[in-house]
Amino acid sequence: MAIWDWYLDCVRDFRAAGDTERLEMAALHDEGFALQEIDPDSTLAAFTAGRALAARLDEPWWVLFYDVWRVIALLNYQHDFRDVLDLTVRCALEVRKPLYAGHPWKFAAYNNLISAYIGIDPAGHADRIQEALDYLDAELPPGPHDDRYVMLGKKRQFLRETGRLDEAYRVAQAHLGLLDEDDEPINTSWYAVSVNADLCWLSWRRGDWDGVAGHAAATEELTRRVDPSQAQLAEALLWQAVLARRAGDEPTARRLCRRAAARMGRLRTPPGDNYFDALALYHELGDNPARALEVRERELETVSGKGRLASECEAHVKRCRLLARLGRLEEGDLAAARAAAARLRKPAYYLVQIDALARG
Repeated sequence: MAIWDWYLDCVRDFRAAGDTERLEMAALHDEGFALQEIDPDSTLAAFTAGRALAARLDEPWWVLFYDVWRVIALLNYQHDFRDVLDLTVRCALEVRKPLYAGHPWKFAAYNNLISAYIGIDPAGHADRIQEALDYLDAELPPGPHDDRYVMLGKKRQFLRETGRLDEAYRVAQAHLGLLDEDDEPINTSWYAVSVNADLCWLSWRRGDWDGVAGHAAATEELTRRVDPSQAQLAEALLWQAVLARRAGDEPTARRLCRRAAARMGRLRTPPGDNYFDALALYHELGDNPARALEVRERELETVSGKGRLASECEAHVKRCRLLARLGRLEEGDLAAARAAAARLRKPAYYLVQIDALARG
């Protein structure tokens, strides 16, 4: 059963039976989903209300459904990893019970678990992440499938966050190939947004500026058809601003950057790593490291205290790198970066970089 077939079948059955309470229960998902970028707190509140109503109506499959979406709201919309792991693990354990055999959102619980571990400390939880990825790869249908697309996204993110960028790029290309085989237009649009947005970043890191241009254009075009994906549209506009500045077209670069900032400014979901990297690069290409430093300080403020231990440490290192370039790096900055690294299970990767900055 496809992940949304069960949902839609239930809604039809509730409507045919005139069951207004269960229709209300189901409608809370659509209500929350529509708000994910503009009001993620209300998204979580809607999913929590749906869960409460499902429990009152003795609908365990719907309870699990809403618990899965509560995790998604915390991880993907609020970017808050502080208290999410208990709920995420509980969902992954719950779906193993015979009661949930055949539940279409079973694999989403495992994808959420992977996402939580990656967002907190990908190197420190590498064994658990790889175990879950191997399980999903073996259990999921091999062809085009919603859960496989999500799993490939998690795999790509894991490889990227642990420094295996060539492998992440190959996974992204495999993802695009699978989309080409899909005959469901909704899938080919929805699941193509994230992979093209990630390929902008990966192409930049590979020095492939033609790739950045192609994937930024694809991301922009896809986001015009898929809603909500305004954060990815802002990223695409920023990458295009970077390309324009690199080509010496300053009026276009500034116009695109303003459009990206305005687009992101209308959202209440926090910007992601790709957005901050593209914006900092834009200012560095403009020979304005002071503005790039402002971006990194905003990034650090955004991720700090959210349980995103690796991202917080990474932000400290990026900030220190710019401070060193400006001749303003002080021991307190290095100490803060080391303290962030100390919260990781395997901090060596970052400590090497911090020590190098300390040596000048």
